[in-house]
Amino acid sequence: MFKSDEMTVIFSGGVKHKRGVVIILDRELSQCLQGFWPISDCVLLVMIQTAIIQVYAPTAAADEKEIDQFCDDLDRVHRSCKSQQVTIIQEDINAKVGAERVENTVGPHGLGEK
Repeated sequence: MFKSDEMTVIFSGGVKHKRGVVIILDRELSQCLQGFWPISDCVLLVMIQTAIIQVYAPTAAADEKEIDQFCDDLDRVHRSCKSQQVTIIQEDINAKVGAERVENTVGPHGLGEK
């Protein structure tokens, strides 16, 4: 974690910072920080008055073991949040949905048909 007068930066990832997820809280939200738990280089749980789960999903190049571990981590963290608590999952899921371009949302390099 890095903290300045203006913001708090919380990072979950490897020592060499080649992979990981980050969340940046402004001064106001930094004062509400109750705790954070870096689960893996793909999953970070931050508690303010709500639970924020920040994730970066493995790409299609990842092996099955890495994908399964990501899903297990995300499921475990989500289950650890209280059912009455607002939970936000912010994600970069790396979905690929089709082989044609769809406006500015999907590029032409997806896999298969929609």
